[in-house]
Order: sequence, then C-alpha cells, then structure tokens
Amino acid sequence: MARKRNWAGVVQGKLTVIEEAGRDEHGNVLWLCRCECGQEVFKSNNHLNGGVKSCSASCGVAESNAARARHGMWKSKEYQCWAQMKQRCLNPNTKRYESYGGRGIKVHQPWVDSFETFLSDVGPAPKIPRASLDRIDCDGNYEPGNVRWATPREQSNNLRNNVRVEFRGKEMTLAEIAREAGIPYHQVFQRHHRGLSGEDLVTRHKTGRKPKRAMG
Repeated sequence: MARKRNWAGVVQGKLTVIEEAGRDEHGNVLWLCRCECGQEVFKSNNHLNGGVKSCSASCGVAESNAARARHGMWKSKEYQCWAQMKQRCLNPNTKRYESYGGRGIKVHQPWVDSFETFLSDVGPAPKIPRASLDRIDCDGNYEPGNVRWATPREQSNNLRNNVRVEFRGKEMTLAEIAREAGIPYHQVFQRHHRGLSGEDLVTRHKTGRKPKRAMG
C-alpha cells in the first residue's frame, strides 16, 4: 500500500484534489478530485502517486474532436504538415527532433496554439503532387515570412548541405546549374570538386595525357 499523503489542494495536470473521501475495497485512500472538464471523480492514493493527470484516458477527446470539426481539415495535407512541424520542433522523442528542435528551430507560438492561425498565415497547399512545407531560410524558425509550400525540387534545392556557387550572376545550387545547362548533375559536381567555377562548370574539358607531337 502506498504511503498516505495529504493531497488536498494539490493540482496535478487537469485534476484538482478536493478532499479525502474514504478508502476503496482494497484499503487504498480515496480522494475526491475535480477535472478541468467538469467531472468529479475519485482517485486513489496509488493513482495520484502514479501521476494521473485527468479524470480518464478519454478526457479532452470530445473537445479535440470539436476543434477538428470546426475546420474540417484534420485529414488534409495542411493539417498533417502542421502536426508534423510541431512534432519535429517540440517533441524530443521524435526521430527528426535532433535536426529541428534539437538545434534550436522554433515554431511561431500562435501556430503552435492554433491550426487555423497557421493556415491563415501560410495559405492552402498548392494542388501539386508531394507539395511540402519548407523554410526559406533553412536555419530559421517556422514563422511568418520564412515558410512556403514547395515542390520536391524546390525542397531539395533548399537543403542545408547543398553547395551554392555564383553562376551567371546568380547564386545557384549545383543541381540548378546542371538543369539550366542541360547536362548531368554528376558532371557539374565533378568539375566543382576539381576546383572549377563559372562557365567551366558546364564546359567539357579534355582530360588525360597531352597527345604526342607528330614526328617530322
């Protein structure tokens, strides 16, 4: 049996403990608790010591479903991207947290609190395959002015590990240079790796030994 503690007045999660209310059939001390949802329930000393924080496992589900019903988009791309954004930045238990929240990327607080505010600021996703939520500055936060809907190509061009160089008066990734010149990416990459730049990135260069001079 858990050691008795005076829980009266303690707030734990959604529960406020009101008063001691006898014992259950196993002899555990019972406490009358009031939940934020309005329910009054009896929780044992064991439950409270175990960290129970609401009247039941289903507490709040109705409110959550009502919020979803208001916008009717909880199965949409926009809602899924919003939920995934928060997980990456706010939940240390997710696989991708280290690359986002773990390195200081934050979510604009009004977006954390409200999907509707996020949708109003960012707008609906374009009707194109695999559109995704992208930060313009990949070291910046998820916030107004730094978020857009991007195509897979735009997303890949904006990765942190992309190489960006000056080419024809613009800063471009090696992949963008290859597309503009109409040549395979690996050729541009290899030329950059050899220390070439500018038009030399898209110009074919002869390699190997110099041809022998003809004998006169």
